[in-house]
Amino acid sequence: MAVFTRPPRIACTTASTEQGDKPAADKPAAVFSFGAPADGAKPFSFGTPSTFGAPAAKADGGDDKAKAAAAGGGAGGAGAGKAKKVTATGEPAVNENAGSQFDALVHLERVDVTTGEEDEEETFKVRCKLFVFVAEDVYGGEKRSNFWKERGTGDVKVLKHKSTGKNRLLMRQEKTLKIAANHQIMPETVMKPNVGSDRSWVFEAFDFAEEELKHDTFAIRFKNAENANLFKDAYEKAQKENTALDAAAGGGEGDAAAAAEEEEPDDL
Repeated sequence: MAVFTRPPRIACTTASTEQGDKPAADKPAAVFSFGAPADGAKPFSFGTPSTFGAPAAKADGGDDKAKAAAAGGGAGGAGAGKAKKVTATGEPAVNENAGSQFDALVHLERVDVTTGEEDEEETFKVRCKLFVFVAEDVYGGEKRSNFWKERGTGDVKVLKHKSTGKNRLLMRQEKTLKIAANHQIMPETVMKPNVGSDRSWVFEAFDFAEEELKHDTFAIRFKNAENANLFKDAYEKAQKENTALDAAAGGGEGDAAAAAEEEEPDDL
């Protein structure tokens, strides 16, 4: 029959090897705790503030390196970066290879546009609205008669030819520049008030606005009475100048004819 016996106890003691060390009995026993930090470590805490988003700490010597780089850039800053290209005049050079380039498919030639006013001098100009009287017209299959048709709004001008001295009236529509009135100022033209209005005139003229000489009756209206009177004065002044030119031309022709008759031999 087997007999089990308890093994004998072995007493272990720790002896101090160096003089001045405290005996092991004086050291407190280790106790487990959530708040007990390890040696040299920060204690764990649920209330520790988060450092998310805080700037990273500079490495040791970072400030010194930045200062050294700045000093080096100040001394040789021109050589640190790429040198900019400049032209002979000192202006920055343009990189011709930058961006996309496309060749024009259609090459248009420059065309000089003439208005017919190059040889004339503008002596008067004012903004107005022009109407022309239509005795009879057909529009949309409907026959119309005796009504005023608007020619347009724009500047009416009195133009004087630089070589002949003749005056003419010209008006263009302000956006399309289409000619609304174009005729030589004749001495027999008379300005009449339109239905008693102090800012509108009615007159007749042989007009060439539609590239066909026609006898038209016009009604011209201005912003105020002052502009209307200024236009009338300029028109009547141009009438007097044209009348004097016609008289001078007629007198010259008469003198030339008389001189030719005197030179004719009597035996013919």
